Amino acid sequence: MASCLVALILGCQISSVWAIPAHPKPMKIVQPDGTVVTIRLCGDEWLHAETTTDGYTVVKDQRGFYVYASLEAGRLVPTGQVAHDEAYRLPTERNFLNALPKGLMPEMTEEAQEMKQQVEQLGQQRRTSRKAPKYDYTKRPPLADCISRMER
Repeated sequence: MASCLVALILGCQISSVWAIPAHPKPMKIVQPDGTVVTIRLCGDEWLHAETTTDGYTVVKDQRGFYVYASLEAGRLVPTGQVAHDEAYRLPTERNFLNALPKGLMPEMTEEAQEMKQQVEQLGQQRRTSRKAPKYDYTKRPPLADCISRMER
């Protein structure tokens, strides 16, 4: 699958290798129990996560709930504590969050690192292979000189 993605990227003749940031607009998600949590995406196509609006990283668990995430061995894992918007958190949830850092991000997988490197190399090759212009437009005479020559 990774090789297909790389082939697709190469085939599209990438014009820029800069990662595109995730859409930052918060989204309201209805949890399986009917409560609503507002999450936003952060990161880019190479490394990303979902967070609450106040910055706690969340993941979807096997039951379909967005729960707070912890970081273990570079991976985001569900904690089991269902996420809520800040205004609707119970004291037990607030106490739980006191021990959880905000803004957790997973480590980039080796596969993603390799693909990113290949895309960056392709972009560098494209930039260095561009031909120099035939005429140096920075050395043109001022417009007034051109007009006075035409009048002669």
